Amino acid sequence: MDIRTSIENKNLEIRVSAVIIRNNKILLKRSGKKSYMFLPGVNIKIGEFSEESIKREIYEEFGEKTLKVTLAAFTESSKLFGKNNSHEICFHYRVEFSEDSYLYIYDEIKVKKGYKENIFKWTDVSELEKFSIVPEYSKEIIRYSGKGILHINSIPGNLKNILSRRYELTIAFNSTYFNCRAVGIILKNNKVLVHREINEKNFWTLPGGRVEFLESSEDALKREMAEELSEQVIGSELIFIEENFFERRNNKFYQLGIYYKTEFDKESSIYNLDSFTIKDDTQREIFFKWIDIEDLENEPLFPEFLRRELKNITYEPKHIKN
Repeated sequence: MDIRTSIENKNLEIRVSAVIIRNNKILLKRSGKKSYMFLPGVNIKIGEFSEESIKREIYEEFGEKTLKVTLAAFTESSKLFGKNNSHEICFHYRVEFSEDSYLYIYDEIKVKKGYKENIFKWTDVSELEKFSIVPEYSKEIIRYSGKGILHINSIPGNLKNILSRRYELTIAFNSTYFNCRAVGIILKNNKVLVHREINEKNFWTLPGGRVEFLESSEDALKREMAEELSEQVIGSELIFIEENFFERRNNKFYQLGIYYKTEFDKESSIYNLDSFTIKDDTQREIFFKWIDIEDLENEPLFPEFLRRELKNITYEPKHIKN
């Protein structure tokens, strides 16, 4: 089942796209008689990692197996194929094939799916401005040659106000929930701030909360820090994009965790406390504590990758699969 749904007649889709470049040309797709072109892609299916989704789509579309896939960009957008007031989260992978792949031979490839014909055409990267390509930021992704993962957010800060109420991105698809969480990595003197419910003894997590429909992960982080800690975020930097499958309380989850190094005003009282307790909006008591990063291997911090990766933060976004 695809991770896609409609909320108040507005679409949510979790997708992948293929950035296939060779000899300074990009392979773009046109579907049927549409006037615009776009990067080949597909919705992620519940139960798949995004990398598995792009490999599946490439094989189903072209009958070709990929030689190499590398996450190049991660985007959050309020437009879906030109439609406004949507919510699209997309992983964009650079895709390479073997040297003898037929895709590298032809200037144009036509693929029929049922009654629809899709046309794939190699287009010179230097001539992208001549073409209508959606979404518009696709051109930035195609031209991107930097190290690490490009993060693009084009969701306006007040967009979710058009809805009648707030909707968290925790959505059931058959027996598995898709969950999207924005997380703060709050550091001081080689320590990280963790929290747990006051009666929970089995694990710690980092502060954060669920992203809401029509809200960017960065705005969700700022909202959660204000609601939970009464703190204003003055600096945030994307560190990890995590895909995680896990079970909790007899429920299965595919969680997308978006982790930001988070800074408050240097005079914030939080930096002066060893530990503290707050009540959340449901009156649960939440216990916060600073833990030395060097001691994380001995702490039940989840997801487990944090015990390792927090020791070696590179400050370039990193893709984690659990």
